[in-house]
Amino acid sequence: MQKTSIWNVVKDAVERLRMWIDRTDHDDLDDTLQSLPPARLREREQMVKRIVFAIADRLDREAAALPGRALLVPPSISVYLDPDENLRWINQARRWLIEGINESTAQRVRDMPGFDSGRTQIPRVELREDTTLALGAIRVEPAWGAAEEALNSANTDLTETYVYPSDDEPTIVEDSQHPLYQLEVWRSGLRCSRKPINQAQVLIGRGTCAKPVDVTLADPRVSRVHARLDRERNDYWITSFGKNRLRVHGRPLQIRHRTRIKPGEPIEICDFTLRIAA
Repeated sequence: MQKTSIWNVVKDAVERLRMWIDRTDHDDLDDTLQSLPPARLREREQMVKRIVFAIADRLDREAAALPGRALLVPPSISVYLDPDENLRWINQARRWLIEGINESTAQRVRDMPGFDSGRTQIPRVELREDTTLALGAIRVEPAWGAAEEALNSANTDLTETYVYPSDDEPTIVEDSQHPLYQLEVWRSGLRCSRKPINQAQVLIGRGTCAKPVDVTLADPRVSRVHARLDRERNDYWITSFGKNRLRVHGRPLQIRHRTRIKPGEPIEICDFTLRIAA
C-alpha cells in the first residue's frame, strides 16, 4: 500500500475521533474524553497515528504473499503501551480506540497485495500494558499461533514452485564435504559476506523467526522471501518473489519469473549485490 493510502487510513481514524467527540449525544461518552483541551486532543491524535503506522509497518514485515496462496497475516496483534498512557484510554475512549484501530488495520490488510476476501483472516488488535516501556512508547507484537503451521507450509510450497523434475531424471549426489559454490553479498561497494553454499536451492530475503531464509538481507525493503537461487547440474537460476524488483545485470526480473545467471553476474536486490563465486 502506498504511503498516501496509509495516511488516508490515519486521517479516517483521527476524523472518527473528532466526530465522536463533537457529536451532540454524549450520554455514553467518557467525561474525561469530552473535556479534553485542544492540546490533549492533539496528543491523542498523534498517539493514534503512531499506533496505526506501527501496525502498518509490522504488517509489511510479517505478511506473506506467496505464489498460489492468499495473503497470510498474523491472526492477532498486541499493542503495548506504557502504564501512564494506558490509563488515559479508559471506558468509552478505550473502546473507541480499539474499534478504530481494528477498522484501520482491516483496511490496511485489504489494500495489501495478495489479499483474498474469502481466505485472508483480518487480525484483531488488543491493547496491553508493558511496565518496561518509557513514557509515550509503544510496542507492536504479532501473534501467529496456529497460523504458523500455514506459514511454514507456504514456505515449503514456495521452494517447489518452479521445480518439476521428470520421472527419468537421475539424482545427483553431491559431496557434502565441499560447498557447491560460494555466494558473495555486497552492499554499497563493500563485501559483507562470502557464504559457502551446500544445497541446490537457496532462499534469499529478510526472513523471520517463523520463516527463516538461507541468506539474510537485513533491509525493510527486502521481502521475507525475496528470491530463490537454484543450482541444476552446472547451471544457475534465479527466481524473483519480492515486492521490490530484483535485477540481474541491470535487467529487472518480473515477480515469479525465472532466469539463468552466470557466476560473477550481479544479482541486485535493493542496496545489495550478490555474486556467485563458482
